Amino acid sequence: MVEAEFGNASEKKISEIALINPSKTEIRKVDESTIVSFVEMASVSESGYIASKTDRPLKELKKGSYTYFADNDIIIAKITPCMENGKCALATGLTNGIAMGSSEFHVIRTKGEVLSKYLFTILNMEIVRKEAEKNFTGASGHRRVPASFYENFKVPVPPLPEQAKLVNEIEKLELKIAQNQALIDRVAEKKQSGMKMYL
Repeated sequence: MVEAEFGNASEKKISEIALINPSKTEIRKVDESTIVSFVEMASVSESGYIASKTDRPLKELKKGSYTYFADNDIIIAKITPCMENGKCALATGLTNGIAMGSSEFHVIRTKGEVLSKYLFTILNMEIVRKEAEKNFTGASGHRRVPASFYENFKVPVPPLPEQAKLVNEIEKLELKIAQNQALIDRVAEKKQSGMKMYL
């Protein structure tokens, strides 16, 4: 459980405010020639975003064991050590709004009471990963977080305007982090170039 920092914000189980692992039956009527995004576990950054994706026809992926998700869904690695390492992302910019990915993803789709980015920010916190780790099931090396952990996990649910305000602040900080990282990378490149002059 994550402690509320919103005064009187009520706490609710994720199963009350989101759908866990939506069924592939949602896309049973989608033309199988439709091009969709394919997202492997390796494609998800440990910094909380999908680093790469490939386009493939739905018919190549639909009948496999791949996990279905859509734009604005949250994907979280359920297997060790990927979960502990922070492989979690908010899916955006998917080809035709649809993706198939690793069978080792849990998918969480918010309902109208909570913003996707708000819930993603909570689920991507290290304190939540530590709690999920305590609930691993399975044999060593193949331990996984069960869907029931997320279904029963409680999060603070402030009014939507407060969620939006928090998300806006988070996005400003993310922009600063990206800008600072770009600056660090440029300085590192200059350092390398400078050192080569003396080698």
